[in-house]
Amino acid sequence: MDATAQQTMPASKTPVSSAALRDLKKSNKLKDEFIAITVHNQKTPLIIIQGYVDLVQKETKNLSDMQKHALEEIEKQSKRLIEINSRLLSVTKLHGDVIALKKETVDLAELTRDVAASFVVKLQNKRIRLVIDTPEQLTAKIDCEWIREVWENLLSNALKFTPEGGKITISVKPKGQTIMCQITDTGIGIDKQEIQNIFAPFYRTQDALTGGYDGIGLGLYIVKLIIKGHNGKIRIVPSHKGARIQFLLPKN
Repeated sequence: MDATAQQTMPASKTPVSSAALRDLKKSNKLKDEFIAITVHNQKTPLIIIQGYVDLVQKETKNLSDMQKHALEEIEKQSKRLIEINSRLLSVTKLHGDVIALKKETVDLAELTRDVAASFVVKLQNKRIRLVIDTPEQLTAKIDCEWIREVWENLLSNALKFTPEGGKITISVKPKGQTIMCQITDTGIGIDKQEIQNIFAPFYRTQDALTGGYDGIGLGLYIVKLIIKGHNGKIRIVPSHKGARIQFLLPKN
Protein backbone atom coordinates (compact mmCIF):
# COMPACT_ATOMS: atom_id res chain seq x y z
CA MET A 1 0.00 0.00 0.00
CA ASP A 2 1.46 3.36 -0.98
CA ALA A 3 1.78 6.44 1.23
CA THR A 4 -1.14 8.23 -0.46
CA ALA A 5 -3.48 5.35 0.24
CA GLN A 6 -2.35 5.25 3.84
CA GLN A 7 -3.12 8.96 4.27
CA THR A 8 -6.64 8.63 2.89
CA MET A 9 -7.62 5.73 5.13
CA PRO A 10 -10.03 6.84 7.91
CA ALA A 11 -8.58 6.76 11.39
CA SER A 12 -9.76 3.82 13.45
CA LYS A 13 -12.09 4.64 16.30
CA THR A 14 -11.18 3.47 19.76
CA PRO A 15 -14.18 1.69 21.31
CA VAL A 16 -15.52 3.20 24.50
CA SER A 17 -15.73 0.70 27.34
CA SER A 18 -18.96 0.16 29.25
CA ALA A 19 -17.21 1.26 32.43
CA ALA A 20 -16.21 4.56 30.81
CA LEU A 21 -19.80 5.09 29.65
CA ARG A 22 -21.08 4.44 33.18
CA ASP A 23 -18.57 6.94 34.58
CA LEU A 24 -19.64 9.50 31.98
CA LYS A 25 -23.33 9.06 32.78
CA LYS A 26 -22.57 9.32 36.49
CA SER A 27 -20.58 12.53 35.92
CA ASN A 28 -23.41 14.01 33.85
CA LYS A 29 -25.92 13.12 36.55
CA LEU A 30 -23.76 14.75 39.24
CA LYS A 31 -23.37 17.84 37.04
CA ASP A 32 -27.14 18.11 36.56
CA GLU A 33 -27.78 17.64 40.28
CA PHE A 34 -25.18 20.30 41.13
CA ILE A 35 -26.75 22.81 38.72
CA ALA A 36 -30.26 22.06 39.99
CA ILE A 37 -29.22 22.51 43.65
CA THR A 38 -27.27 25.70 42.88
CA VAL A 39 -30.17 27.20 40.93
CA HIS A 40 -32.63 26.29 43.67
CA ASN A 41 -30.44 27.78 46.41
CA GLN A 42 -30.00 31.03 44.48
CA LYS A 43 -33.69 31.47 43.65
CA THR A 44 -34.94 32.52 47.09
CA PRO A 45 -32.16 35.08 47.83
CA LEU A 46 -32.67 36.68 44.41
CA ILE A 47 -36.43 36.95 44.92
CA ILE A 48 -35.83 38.51 48.35
CA ILE A 49 -33.38 41.02 46.85
CA GLN A 50 -35.94 42.00 44.20
CA GLY A 51 -38.62 42.35 46.88
CA TYR A 52 -36.55 44.73 48.99
CA VAL A 53 -35.52 46.76 45.93
CA ASP A 54 -39.18 47.15 45.02
CA LEU A 55 -40.02 48.13 48.61
CA VAL A 56 -37.29 50.80 48.75
CA GLN A 57 -38.33 52.21 45.38
CA LYS A 58 -41.96 52.51 46.46
CA GLU A 59 -41.58 53.60 50.08
CA THR A 60 -38.50 55.83 50.01
CA LYS A 61 -38.91 59.43 48.88
CA ASN A 62 -36.35 61.94 47.69
CA LEU A 63 -33.88 59.40 46.35
CA SER A 64 -30.93 60.93 44.53
CA ASP A 65 -30.34 60.09 40.88
CA MET A 66 -27.37 57.95 41.86
CA GLN A 67 -29.44 56.02 44.40
CA LYS A 68 -32.22 55.47 41.85
CA HIS A 69 -29.70 54.24 39.31
CA ALA A 70 -28.12 51.87 41.85
CA LEU A 71 -31.50 50.34 42.72
CA GLU A 72 -32.40 49.97 39.04
CA GLU A 73 -29.08 48.24 38.39
CA ILE A 74 -29.58 45.85 41.33
CA GLU A 75 -33.05 45.01 40.02
CA LYS A 76 -31.75 44.52 36.46
CA GLN A 77 -28.86 42.27 37.43
CA SER A 78 -30.94 40.14 39.83
CA LYS A 79 -33.48 39.57 37.03
CA ARG A 80 -30.60 38.63 34.74
CA LEU A 81 -29.36 36.04 37.24
CA ILE A 82 -32.85 34.57 37.53
CA GLU A 83 -33.03 34.29 33.74
CA ILE A 84 -29.59 32.63 33.52
CA ASN A 85 -30.57 30.17 36.24
CA SER A 86 -33.77 29.36 34.36
CA ARG A 87 -31.80 28.61 31.17
CA LEU A 88 -29.31 26.41 33.02
CA LEU A 89 -32.11 24.49 34.70
CA SER A 90 -33.76 23.88 31.31
CA VAL A 91 -30.50 22.47 29.95
CA THR A 92 -30.30 19.91 32.80
CA LYS A 93 -33.65 18.52 31.60
CA LEU A 94 -32.25 17.84 28.14
CA HIS A 95 -30.45 14.53 28.57
CA GLY A 96 -28.28 13.68 25.57
CA ASP A 97 -30.20 16.12 23.37
CA VAL A 98 -33.44 14.29 24.25
CA ILE A 99 -36.36 15.71 26.21
CA ALA A 100 -39.10 13.86 28.04
CA LEU A 101 -42.48 14.89 26.64
CA LYS A 102 -45.93 14.73 28.19
CA LYS A 103 -48.08 15.18 25.10
CA GLU A 104 -51.72 16.12 25.29
CA THR A 105 -54.24 17.76 22.99
CA VAL A 106 -53.73 21.51 23.37
CA ASP A 107 -55.22 24.55 21.66
CA LEU A 108 -51.96 25.91 20.23
CA ALA A 109 -53.61 29.14 19.07
CA GLU A 110 -54.85 29.88 22.60
CA LEU A 111 -51.48 28.94 24.11
CA THR A 112 -49.71 31.34 21.75
CA ARG A 113 -52.07 34.19 22.62
CA ASP A 114 -51.65 33.43 26.32
CA VAL A 115 -47.84 33.66 26.11
CA ALA A 116 -48.06 36.87 24.10
CA ALA A 117 -50.36 38.40 26.75
CA SER A 118 -47.69 37.87 29.40
CA PHE A 119 -45.34 40.16 27.42
CA VAL A 120 -47.77 43.09 27.09
CA VAL A 121 -46.16 45.31 29.73
CA LYS A 122 -42.62 44.75 28.42
CA LEU A 123 -43.77 45.48 24.88
CA GLN A 124 -45.52 48.66 25.99
CA ASN A 125 -42.38 49.82 27.81
CA LYS A 126 -40.47 49.70 24.51
CA ARG A 127 -43.44 50.93 22.46
CA ILE A 128 -43.24 47.78 20.33
CA ARG A 129 -46.35 46.83 18.38
CA LEU A 130 -47.32 43.15 18.58
CA VAL A 131 -49.46 41.61 15.82
CA ILE A 132 -50.94 38.16 16.45
CA ASP A 133 -52.37 36.16 13.55
CA THR A 134 -53.97 32.93 14.74
CA PRO A 135 -57.25 31.12 14.09
CA GLU A 136 -59.74 31.09 16.93
CA GLN A 137 -58.81 27.48 17.67
CA LEU A 138 -56.10 25.12 16.39
CA THR A 139 -55.37 21.96 18.34
CA ALA A 140 -52.21 19.85 18.32
CA LYS A 141 -50.83 17.01 20.41
CA ILE A 142 -47.90 18.66 22.16
CA ASP A 143 -46.20 19.10 25.50
CA CYS A 144 -47.83 22.33 26.60
CA GLU A 145 -45.10 23.53 28.96
CA TRP A 146 -42.24 22.86 26.55
CA ILE A 147 -43.99 24.64 23.66
CA ARG A 148 -44.79 27.50 26.04
CA GLU A 149 -41.04 27.73 26.67
CA VAL A 150 -40.42 27.83 22.91
CA TRP A 151 -42.69 30.86 22.50
CA GLU A 152 -41.27 32.55 25.60
CA ASN A 153 -37.72 32.13 24.28
CA LEU A 154 -38.58 33.41 20.81
CA LEU A 155 -40.60 36.36 22.11
CA SER A 156 -37.89 37.28 24.60
CA ASN A 157 -35.32 37.35 21.80
CA ALA A 158 -37.56 39.39 19.51
CA LEU A 159 -38.25 41.86 22.32
CA LYS A 160 -34.57 42.11 23.22
CA PHE A 161 -33.28 42.75 19.73
CA THR A 162 -36.10 44.98 18.45
CA PRO A 163 -35.58 48.71 19.08
CA GLU A 164 -38.20 51.03 20.51
CA GLY A 165 -41.09 51.69 18.16
CA GLY A 166 -40.52 48.39 16.33
CA LYS A 167 -42.90 45.60 15.44
CA ILE A 168 -43.19 41.87 16.23
CA THR A 169 -45.55 39.58 14.33
CA ILE A 170 -46.60 36.10 15.42
CA SER A 171 -48.60 33.69 13.27
CA VAL A 172 -49.94 30.18 13.78
CA LYS A 173 -51.60 28.50 10.79
CA PRO A 174 -52.50 24.97 9.68
CA LYS A 175 -50.39 23.49 6.88
CA GLY A 176 -51.53 20.04 5.82
CA GLN A 177 -50.85 17.61 8.68
CA THR A 178 -48.64 20.16 10.41
CA ILE A 179 -48.92 23.58 12.00
CA MET A 180 -46.72 26.42 10.79
CA CYS A 181 -45.62 28.85 13.50
CA GLN A 182 -43.68 32.00 12.71
CA ILE A 183 -42.30 35.02 14.50
CA THR A 184 -40.82 38.05 12.74
CA ASP A 185 -39.41 41.28 14.09
CA THR A 186 -37.88 44.54 12.94
CA GLY A 187 -34.77 44.13 15.07
CA ILE A 188 -31.06 43.80 14.32
CA GLY A 189 -31.55 40.57 12.35
CA ILE A 190 -29.20 37.63 11.85
CA ASP A 191 -26.31 37.69 9.39
CA LYS A 192 -26.61 34.98 6.71
CA GLN A 193 -23.13 33.70 7.56
CA GLU A 194 -24.18 33.08 11.17
CA ILE A 195 -27.44 31.22 10.48
CA GLN A 196 -25.71 27.83 10.36
CA ASN A 197 -24.39 28.30 13.92
CA ILE A 198 -27.35 30.07 15.48
CA PHE A 199 -28.79 26.95 17.18
CA ALA A 200 -25.48 25.82 18.67
CA PRO A 201 -25.22 25.90 22.49
CA PHE A 202 -23.68 29.10 23.89
CA TYR A 203 -23.42 30.65 20.40
CA ARG A 204 -23.99 34.41 20.22
CA THR A 205 -23.96 36.53 17.07
CA GLN A 206 -21.40 39.25 16.56
CA ASP A 207 -24.12 41.91 16.66
CA ALA A 208 -25.35 40.55 20.00
CA LEU A 209 -21.83 40.59 21.42
CA THR A 210 -20.81 44.02 20.15
CA GLY A 211 -24.22 45.51 20.92
CA GLY A 212 -23.98 44.65 24.61
CA TYR A 213 -27.15 42.54 24.66
CA ASP A 214 -27.62 40.25 27.67
CA GLY A 215 -27.68 36.49 27.19
CA ILE A 216 -25.59 33.32 27.28
CA GLY A 217 -26.60 31.74 23.96
CA LEU A 218 -28.80 28.89 25.19
CA GLY A 219 -32.27 30.07 24.21
CA LEU A 220 -32.35 28.96 20.57
CA TYR A 221 -30.44 25.77 21.40
CA ILE A 222 -33.19 24.81 23.84
CA VAL A 223 -35.88 25.82 21.34
CA LYS A 224 -34.43 23.56 18.63
CA LEU A 225 -34.24 20.56 20.96
CA ILE A 226 -37.86 21.05 22.02
CA ILE A 227 -39.06 21.26 18.42
CA LYS A 228 -36.90 18.26 17.48
CA GLY A 229 -38.41 16.33 20.38
CA HIS A 230 -41.85 16.96 18.86
CA ASN A 231 -40.63 15.62 15.48
CA GLY A 232 -40.87 19.14 14.14
CA LYS A 233 -38.54 21.38 12.17
CA ILE A 234 -37.23 24.89 12.78
CA ARG A 235 -35.33 27.29 10.56
CA ILE A 236 -34.17 30.86 10.23
CA VAL A 237 -35.60 32.53 7.13
CA PRO A 238 -33.16 35.03 5.56
CA SER A 239 -34.63 38.52 5.74
CA HIS A 240 -33.53 41.95 4.53
CA LYS A 241 -34.54 43.48 7.87
CA GLY A 242 -35.03 41.92 11.27
CA ALA A 243 -35.31 38.21 12.00
CA ARG A 244 -37.82 35.60 10.89
CA ILE A 245 -38.04 32.20 12.55
CA GLN A 246 -40.38 29.43 11.42
CA PHE A 247 -41.12 26.09 13.03
CA LEU A 248 -43.38 23.22 12.02
CA LEU A 249 -45.19 20.97 14.49
CA PRO A 250 -47.14 17.78 13.66
CA LYS A 251 -50.83 18.03 14.53
CA ASN A 252 -50.75 14.56 16.10
